[in-house]
Parts: sequence; C-alpha cells; structure tokens
Amino acid sequence: MKTKTVVLSATVLACCLTVFAQNLPQATPPPFSLLQCTRLPIPRQMHGAAVVGARLYIMGGIANVGGWTNSVLSAPIMQGGSLGTWREERPMPENRNYISQSIEVVNDRIYVIGGGVAETTNTQEENLTRAKDVLWTRVNADGTLQEWKRSDPFTQVPTSCIATSSNDKHLFVLGGSTESGVSDQTFVCDLDASGAPVNWRAARPLPTPLWFHGAAILEDRLYVWGGLIEKANQAISSKVYPALVQDDGTLGPWQEETPMPAATYSSAFCGFNDYLVAVGGRYKGAVYTNAIWYARLQNGKVASWQVLNTDLEARVYHALGLDKLHGYVYITGGQYKDVNTQGFGRMLSTVQAFQISQPRQQRLELPRLTPSATAVSATQGTFLSYTAAIGMAKQSGKKVLVLFYSPEVPGCKRFWDDVVQTPAFASLTRDYVVAVYDTTKEPNSVPAQYGIFKVPSAVILDSDGKLIRSELRLRTVDDLKRLLGS
Repeated sequence: MKTKTVVLSATVLACCLTVFAQNLPQATPPPFSLLQCTRLPIPRQMHGAAVVGARLYIMGGIANVGGWTNSVLSAPIMQGGSLGTWREERPMPENRNYISQSIEVVNDRIYVIGGGVAETTNTQEENLTRAKDVLWTRVNADGTLQEWKRSDPFTQVPTSCIATSSNDKHLFVLGGSTESGVSDQTFVCDLDASGAPVNWRAARPLPTPLWFHGAAILEDRLYVWGGLIEKANQAISSKVYPALVQDDGTLGPWQEETPMPAATYSSAFCGFNDYLVAVGGRYKGAVYTNAIWYARLQNGKVASWQVLNTDLEARVYHALGLDKLHGYVYITGGQYKDVNTQGFGRMLSTVQAFQISQPRQQRLELPRLTPSATAVSATQGTFLSYTAAIGMAKQSGKKVLVLFYSPEVPGCKRFWDDVVQTPAFASLTRDYVVAVYDTTKEPNSVPAQYGIFKVPSAVILDSDGKLIRSELRLRTVDDLKRLLGS
C-alpha cells in the first residue's frame, strides 16, 4: 500500500508547517499523509533502525510474538522510497533493546551502542541489565551482515536511555539515566582503521543532565536537544545545545541556540542533511503527539522550529532509518498510545516515511551523463560519466578520480562550490580522468563496489578500474590533497 509522500521542501515548509502560539500544537485536520511502506513481519518496539546503501535494517527490541529479540531484518529501498520484502539477517549476539537513540551508521558499519540486555526472551523489564559497550558489524556489498563484534566498555556506571552521535572518526555517548539519577556525562572513542571503537574516554560534560533526548553531528558541530533533565515528566528541556567537535574528538564549549517552542522527550530524534528532527514522542506532562518538529541550519545556526501534524501512527519506542542519499526518513514500529490508552499501548508493525528535499540553492544538480557524454562546470574542468572515464583511462593509462554525490546532501554542494569550482582543483587533478557519479540516479552497485556508502566521497582508480584509495570525508582542498597524495 502506498500513499502520497510528504516532501518537506521549502514550499511545503512555507505553506504547511506552522508553529502554534498555544502551549502545545493543535492538530489541523486533515493530517498530512506519510508514505506507507511494507509493514514489518511482526510488530516491534524499543528496537533500532539503520540505512546502509539501498537497504533498511531493524534490530533488537521486543516483538509481540516471541518477546525480547536479537533478530535483525532488512528490506530493500525501492524507487520512490517504498520498500521491498523483509528478510532475516545475521542476528546480534544478545537481546538488546531501548536502542532507538543509540544506533550509528558510519559508511558501511552499523553500531549498536548501549541499551538494555535481556537474558531470555521473557526476562522481566526490571531485570534487564544495562549494556556498557558497543556491538558493531559491517554490511557486505549484497546487504548481508558480517560477524558482530564487541567493543570495550565505555563506562563503568550502567546507564540507559542514552543518546549517541558520530562522525567518520569518533562515536559519542551522551547523558542517560542511572540508578542514582540523570547523567550529564559524555564519552567519546576513536574508530580505528577496521572500524572498531577504541580508546574510550570522558569528554566535556553536557550543560545539564539529560535522558530521552536527541543528539547528532552536522558538519563539525554536535547538537543535543529535547529530553528530560530529571526523572519527572514535567522536567523537560527545550534547549538546543551545539558544541564544536575537534579533530581529536574533544568538544568545544556548549552554546545555546533556538529552543524548541514545545519541547518533546522520548521522540525519535535525528540530525539529517542540515535538519534537526523530532518525530512523535511526548510533551511536558507525558502528553503524546503525532507531530514532527524540524529546524534547519542556516549559515551554521539553528533557524526557527516548525511543526508538521501528520498521520504518524507511532508515539513512542519507534526507530528511525535515515536514507541520507535520497532524503528519506523511515519510521519503524513503535507503540501507539493516546490520552485514552490505559497501561501498555498497542505495538506496531507500521513503517512510514517522509522525504526532506533540499532547497534549490543547497542542491548540487548536474546533467545526467550518458556513457559518452561530458559535463562542463561553470568555471572549472570537464567531467565524465563513470563509464566514459573508465574507457578513457584505459586508452590514456591515466588514473581516474570519481566524485560521488547526491543532490539531497547539502555537503555535496558546499564541496563543489568551495573546492571543485576553484583553480586549485583543476591544478591538482590535471593528470587524472575525472568522473562524477550521482548516487540518486546511477546504480548502487558501483559505490558499493568501492566501499562508498556516504557522500560527498571520492575514489582513485587505476586505468583498469581497480581501487587505489578512497576518501570518505570531502570538505576542503586539504581533504582532496590527502586523497591524491599531494
């Protein structure tokens, strides 16, 4: 079943999203319809979700048939954002739950950080143990998972309802609930060449204790927003805190930016292609909501928050899978509760989605290239399709530089404007055959072949198309120089 996709473009934001002056946003009938995707085989909540390449994965949590689970499922992402058939993947080594805010994807790796652990499928919730380490795996080119691995502990104090964030080099763990209260602690680790989390250490504490909150790294800043500052549903935080992330993983001083007009907790939070997002959750006093809140970064600052009232079915314990290449947010499973629900709510098998489309000025739009076509940028250089570049390299013996991009990822436009469109780029790449590859229009098999699951990224290939080096962080001329060995 499929309904019209909600696309959060600049026009939709201007016409459809309103911040209400009342204490809480009021639903405006009819609510906006989300994309209805292939449902989960079994209802599930308190689980995690991730998108790697062209597949959506869910893992762990509790199912209404079978109890706590270590199972992992995946479904292919089809054209237009719909999903194909779910299939079983390699399970986790233990039953992890309460992990919707602690799943990180770094290129082709999935990290499950902390959460609760159930010894058996029917372990009572009060007997769950709090995980203090990370389970992680790599995704193969065909979407299957490699063996799960385990990191060293990141803390000695058992903590639940943490929030996490990541960049190419580090994982961060922020806040959470302990037996003695709510934590303001922050931990960071390095990611070694294999992807393993190593060298856990304390980082700058949060400006306030938080749990049931959100965290994400956008560009070079870590953002924390929403959540509770105490173990009371009235103690909600409306603050948005950014901190600069240094190259060694240290954090700069916490700042404050535009607060949420009606803050939420236990939402599914995410940072997504220059947006901060909160999906569902609860307002102050445990008032459940189907709202989706957004704020876009503009000139490095959090702009005004806006709200979209939708037909979102989940209220709590749902998880988000982020297809950043195509701009889709997948909302998986969860629990439905409203003011009339007594006790345990209804567990869901629903998978809904919406698309965040970038404003025109933030999009890198290049002509689609046929195997024999070229595209000339406004100021610098000639760029080939991947197929044409490989053919030319075989004739000339030159190496190939392939730039992978997506119009939906604003960092691609920034890299193009700041680096590709400069004389420095033309000088550095004069001895290469240069190709551009739009990951939203071209086959997924090519970037997967070279281990590319995020953009902007680039690879250097020999004249036979074999990988020499890759660079997953492209922002500056220095990043390009590192890739080229200059």
